[in-house]
Amino acid sequence: MKSKTIDPNAVASEIDLDWEGNNLAVKCVCGKVFLVSEQIHGGERTCPFCGKTKAMVQGGRKSGGKAMIQFEC
Repeated sequence: MKSKTIDPNAVASEIDLDWEGNNLAVKCVCGKVFLVSEQIHGGERTCPFCGKTKAMVQGGRKSGGKAMIQFEC
């Protein structure tokens, strides 16, 4: 499984994700977009459509938070 750490300062240039507050929207390898929220999902969620991508978010983008995506090749 590959992983990608999200740079909070480069989110605006990313075409396949968005990070606002403690919420991260991610495009899965299957092409579907899903949301992960620290508050709602405990900061970790697998793609509800196929399960091939897992996203994690901790804290807010503008307040020093961290986010990562793990995905199958």
